[in-house]
Amino acid sequence: MMNFCFPTSAGLVGRGSPCGPRGARAARRGKPNVAGQVSGFTLPELLLAVTVTSFLSLVLGGLITAMQTAWDHTRHLEAVESQARASLERIRYMVSQAGLYQTGSQPVRPGIAVVSRTVGGTTVPCVLVVWSGGRHGGMAANGVQTRLPRINELVIYTPDPAAPTRLVEIVAPNVTTSIDFNASTFDSTILTLLGGKQVQLAPLCDRLRTSLLASGTSGTVGNIRFEIFERPTASEIAAVSPGTVAWKSLVWAGGVCSSDSGLRQLTLRTEMLLETRTTAPAATSPSATALPFFGSASYRYVYQP
Repeated sequence: MMNFCFPTSAGLVGRGSPCGPRGARAARRGKPNVAGQVSGFTLPELLLAVTVTSFLSLVLGGLITAMQTAWDHTRHLEAVESQARASLERIRYMVSQAGLYQTGSQPVRPGIAVVSRTVGGTTVPCVLVVWSGGRHGGMAANGVQTRLPRINELVIYTPDPAAPTRLVEIVAPNVTTSIDFNASTFDSTILTLLGGKQVQLAPLCDRLRTSLLASGTSGTVGNIRFEIFERPTASEIAAVSPGTVAWKSLVWAGGVCSSDSGLRQLTLRTEMLLETRTTAPAATSPSATALPFFGSASYRYVYQP
């Protein structure tokens, strides 16, 4: 039914009429006017509301995505740092537990050595051997031994041969064979031991960056490197005689020496490259997410020729 506005007897529009002031205000508020009519949003208003809502959704979605990405990145960084710190601290502790031995006419020898693997023509010093007495250490407290170390007293750190992304601690508790760190067959014995079934592995880290040095699964190596430096060096000691001025002029640790001995320092340096992502890229591609970590451990002992 259509509503018509008629003038009153005074020639004015009635106050209660839908055409009057109250009716106009009611229509603007979206409320029914006197005649029951209802006013809604216009098409431009609806389009503007949809546009604003879409824009806000895009902004909020971007913020949520950025927050999630930042949280994931921070979480991975924390995990990588924790694994690296724990691994380097474990190695440092075992180096401090290394024992000394002297047999026959040989000089005093610390039970610490680095063994290299040759992969695809590249020599990689990625195996650390420590005569610590086993996983619980304690060999350093026994003083200088007059016997050779036994394999079940060794602790070995190297990338897992079956999974190069893992850094593992290896022991062979049931192998009681003696081993000489000065022997020419020491490296080959250790490498053969790593491929045997009598060893036990304990993972320290599972995020080692890998490199493909040769075709096949055996050509992939984990990115960790060990280096040992000794002062004075073996060549410097061999060039002089005990008790001479040249002997006392060697760079002994803290300048401590006597006519037939001296305080020698061994320094182990460790460098490892870890991936911040759980899913690492292919071994042949560069990685922008890998982070380097460095560690060192010092070991001092009295050298006697």
